[in-house]
Amino acid sequence: MKIEKAAINATSDYYTDRGYDVESVEKENVGYDLVASLGNRKLLIEVKGTSLPSDEVITVNLSPNEYRKSKSRKNQYRICIVTDCLNKPLVNEFVWNKSDEKWEDENNVSILKITEVVSANFTITK
Repeated sequence: MKIEKAAINATSDYYTDRGYDVESVEKENVGYDLVASLGNRKLLIEVKGTSLPSDEVITVNLSPNEYRKSKSRKNQYRICIVTDCLNKPLVNEFVWNKSDEKWEDENNVSILKITEVVSANFTITK
């Protein structure tokens, strides 16, 4: 929870510093954590955090709901991966590049490689 809270705070500050009004929707299960608004522009932001530094290989998982939303609202959706959450959080914002059809960071240095997985939940019943 400490990492998650630090990641949300860092991402909220990241967008606030850029002039956006930021609202948390974490508890609403809508497929993203934050809504950032600036004039008519509205961004849907999924936040993932890790204690690993940014020079490590980082893998994050999107829930089925988050992944569906990232595909259906690509132009508005942002994936923010916050590294080094417990020391000096660094927000890595990924934006959908429509022409290249890939998620790129704001500096066009890193991309997100997507690996779709199949999973299942198991429940013990009596």
